[in-house]
Parts: sequence; C-alpha cells; structure tokens
Amino acid sequence: MIMTNLIRPKPKAAAYVQLPKQLPKKLINPKWGFSVDELSIKGRDGRNFKVTEAFTYTAQNGEVITIPIGADTDGLSSPRLIWQLIPPFGKPWKAAVLHDYLYRRTRMSKKRCDEILYEAMLYLKVNKAEAKVIYQSVVLFGGKSFREDRAAQKKAA
Repeated sequence: MIMTNLIRPKPKAAAYVQLPKQLPKKLINPKWGFSVDELSIKGRDGRNFKVTEAFTYTAQNGEVITIPIGADTDGLSSPRLIWQLIPPFGKPWKAAVLHDYLYRRTRMSKKRCDEILYEAMLYLKVNKAEAKVIYQSVVLFGGKSFREDRAAQKKAA
C-alpha cells in the first residue's frame, strides 16, 4: 500500500522567519526614504548616542515617522562577537536609529517596527543577505528589548 498523504513535521519556530513582503520593483511611494543624508548624533559613551537634529523616514506605504531631537540609540544591538561581520554603526546605521526610536517611543507593534527596519535597510542599499540576518535577529531575539523599552515608556508616562 502506498500512502500519498504523509504527515510532515512542522519546522521549529526559531529555524525560519518569514521576511516582510518583497518591495515592488517600481516604487509605490517616490518619497520613500530618509530626509537626511547624514545623521546628527552626539555620543555619550562610545556606544550610546542621542539624535541632535530631527529627521524623518517615509515608509513605502506613505507613513511619515519623525525621529525627534533627543531620541536615544545604540546602533545595531549586536554582540561584540559579530562586530567584524556586522558592525553596530555600519551601513544600516540610520535604519537602526529609526528602529530604536520605534521600539522606545512609539506604540507600533513589534512586528511593524521590525518590518520598517527591514524596509529602511533595503532603502539604504544594505546587502540583502545582511539585511535578512539583521531582520531575522530582531524578530527572533528582539522581544526582550521591545518589552523592556515599552515598560520604560509606560513608567516614564
């Protein structure tokens, strides 16, 4: 007897992360991107920084996000062990500042914050493989930071 409907085990959750929908080849929103070429940032201790000049990011869906003066960032929150491969202040720097702001000062869902990070990295022309690794890392391991940032946000309110 040949069985045609075999039951396949479900993949482990940590083994696969679905990326946001691919961006269209033709831009939906010609205003997509950042309002500045260079960030105006002031360092506090070599790892933590504050935005000293406000800037905006316009998402593909037209949503405009303003990152205000005083927003905190620590770049990409990656372990020192991988800094040679993915430095915390490399090409995705602006996207990381945006993502830190979204986690720390907005009410957006974690999923939406992470999707905007990925979209912003693609806008910055971060290597697609590197952008996927960073995105998958925040999806899988960013929950604790998100919860802590939201708890601090509630406490400050």
